[in-house]
Amino acid sequence: GCTYNDGCDFISEMEKYRGKTAVIKNGRIPVYLNDTVENANNYRYELDIDDGYWWWSSSMLEKVEDKKHFKSLPRNFTGTVKIKNGLITEIVKKKEILDKAEKEYLSAVIKPFKEKVTGIAIREFSADKCYLYIDIIGDDGFGLPNFKQGTMYKNMEIDRKYTLEELGLD
Repeated sequence: GCTYNDGCDFISEMEKYRGKTAVIKNGRIPVYLNDTVENANNYRYELDIDDGYWWWSSSMLEKVEDKKHFKSLPRNFTGTVKIKNGLITEIVKKKEILDKAEKEYLSAVIKPFKEKVTGIAIREFSADKCYLYIDIIGDDGFGLPNFKQGTMYKNMEIDRKYTLEELGLD
């Protein structure tokens, strides 16, 4: 029921497009306004989201080229996104717990019995040494050789049991 920029009406049927990301298909200045190209407020636009059915005015639209938006996340994305009105407002990438060498080593170690692994944890051996403990379904699990604390698996917390998914080993 509102009118924008010299007679461009917004009607109830247009409501379903509010907050959606669209691409401009065509733009023109209405002839009856006898306006100049410099006055972009009086432009009317056809959008792809409604197959060009409605005309939209400049003040009905919000430019999003400088904002982050896309139809799907990259396949290898790990983390979270915050979305408002169909646009990404914040991207929080998940910090990798294991580095490449640690992932390769642990993948090789657990490969023969991967389906039975319920978790992996760092446990303290002594004041300055620790070891990785691999927990297995129906078994006691086992520990790997000791290493100096803080030299390997630096992003793992001591005594926290990590899933294979959390460690990127799934």
